Amino acid sequence: MENLPELPNSFNKLFDRAIKGYANSPYFRALVQAIPHVGGSIDTILYEKGSLWKEERLEHFIKVFSQKIDNLNQLNEQTVRLADSKINSEDFHDLFMETIKSIITTKEKEKINLFANILLNYIESSDEGNEAGIYIQLLDSLSIDEIALLKKILNSKDRMTVYEIEGRQTFWEQLKSYLESNKKKLGSQKDIPETCTLSDLQVYLITRMRNMLITEIDEHSSSSTMSYTISNASQSSTYQIHGKQIDYSINRFGKKFINWIKLNSFKED
Repeated sequence: MENLPELPNSFNKLFDRAIKGYANSPYFRALVQAIPHVGGSIDTILYEKGSLWKEERLEHFIKVFSQKIDNLNQLNEQTVRLADSKINSEDFHDLFMETIKSIITTKEKEKINLFANILLNYIESSDEGNEAGIYIQLLDSLSIDEIALLKKILNSKDRMTVYEIEGRQTFWEQLKSYLESNKKKLGSQKDIPETCTLSDLQVYLITRMRNMLITEIDEHSSSSTMSYTISNASQSSTYQIHGKQIDYSINRFGKKFINWIKLNSFKED
């Protein structure tokens, strides 16, 4: 059998061209340096530290993507030739350049890894670039906190349940365990620890992703009743709490997006 194509060489040329595209502009640099008082500091950030950060991010991406491509080389000849054909296409060039633009403004390595997953999925799929391009833009728009929240819902079997108690979206089982183990009666919102609730940031992020990736399932028109028991040496007392149940689920498009970025592999730094 003749030698199979070495896939990493196919995108190294694209990488070199991408780096040259971000070469320093003497004219723009002079304009920045001319900014009163802070021009020198901004110049240092943009062209010294900034350049170093960009290089480190791109280096990490290339290293991760190279490994994924190398793993493809271990597969059968037909798969490798198909992948090589796609890598040498105009669609892949555009996707790669779009990814590079996102990479240089992404400091989290775990998020960079997800970009590499999208490109790899494109190479292995029948997609001609349209779908992959949407996922690259979507991933670029998501913060690391939103990605972590998606992973949290995914780990809850695609459906995360909270109860609105005292105005807080609360994880009931965690709150129940806290109240019973600390022998504490719930009196007000102040008695609910942060670890048992969705933070204000998480509630905002869910609102931002609602309908796009997440669906809020509101099947419970009336409040649910939960109970907990506080026991001491002489007696046990059972208390009831009322709260509206809210379920958050990853929608159909969200599941496709998760498959493309391989969210199961995501680990927070």
